[in-house]
Amino acid sequence: MKSEQNSTDARIGMVHYINTAPIHEIWKERNLRDNWILVEEYPAVLNQMLARGEIDLGFVSSHEYGIRPDNYRILADLSISANGPVGSVFLFSRIKAEKLAGLPVLLSSESKTSVCLTRIILESFFNVKPDYITGAVREARLKRAEAVLAIGDDAIRLTVDG
Repeated sequence: MKSEQNSTDARIGMVHYINTAPIHEIWKERNLRDNWILVEEYPAVLNQMLARGEIDLGFVSSHEYGIRPDNYRILADLSISANGPVGSVFLFSRIKAEKLAGLPVLLSSESKTSVCLTRIILESFFNVKPDYITGAVREARLKRAEAVLAIGDDAIRLTVDG
């Protein structure tokens, strides 16, 4: 990302899902400065941008933090997290997880943490190794997959719309 940037400019990466609105919208309203550049992207894209130095600060996934912990600083009490069931990360499946061996499972390209956790759960707990496909969660692609991992707005939409 090439831009003419002053030394006081800050490039800030934020996830813009409905479940991030309490952080995203309030932060924009109260803290965003005229000389700051706001980059709104999916978590996986923000991970890459932060690792390459294309943004100066932003949301980073726990997966990215685990890979490069020395590159990041955690801000206490500021996260997209839960102490119980989460309503924005789902593995939707036409069949039982135990039957997914060798079958296509679409993994959202928007996340790294959810993808890794899904693989661990399917392979270690259900003892199945599906044929993983990574990509955007779209209706046309859903028809090919026996299961789909959706996060954020896609997960919420699929929960409501089916």
